[in-house]
Amino acid sequence: MGSSSAAQVLCTAYRQSWSAKIYYHGHSRGECQGDAGKAFPDREERGLYIMNRKVLQIAEKAGYYARLGMETAGAGNYAAALGYFDQALKEMPGHAAAWREKANCLDAMGRCEEAIRCFDQAIQIDPGDAESWFDKGLTLKKLGNEDEAFRCMSRGVDLELGV
Repeated sequence: MGSSSAAQVLCTAYRQSWSAKIYYHGHSRGECQGDAGKAFPDREERGLYIMNRKVLQIAEKAGYYARLGMETAGAGNYAAALGYFDQALKEMPGHAAAWREKANCLDAMGRCEEAIRCFDQAIQIDPGDAESWFDKGLTLKKLGNEDEAFRCMSRGVDLELGV
């Protein structure tokens, strides 16, 4: 899943459920004016529209920090990358990819126990993420936990293959 896929799914659901109720200017009397030329028949619908925009803003901000973290980690600056992943997770604690990439940074820095906890967070949020399972297995192997490492890596491969 993409870095902001959970927020995108949420926003799409709101958009679909409320799109039939969003009216343009002049449709009916007593409408509340919204952003971008939209008008809403009542305050509840306007509130949902504003919440939808806020969720998108949070997801975009979290995605931005996560991308910076991945670029920084790719350049080998793991300590700085951790700061970006922490920022992404501050914005959106349910950002599974940020947890996974933070775990990979911790692993690269030799902080494998912390990495396992981050992989566990990523897997709890997105149990179908093959990369989190496989990477967790690699980290477990470094810690000498061969059996659990094999199970995690096998789970990652199965998920990737759709088994």
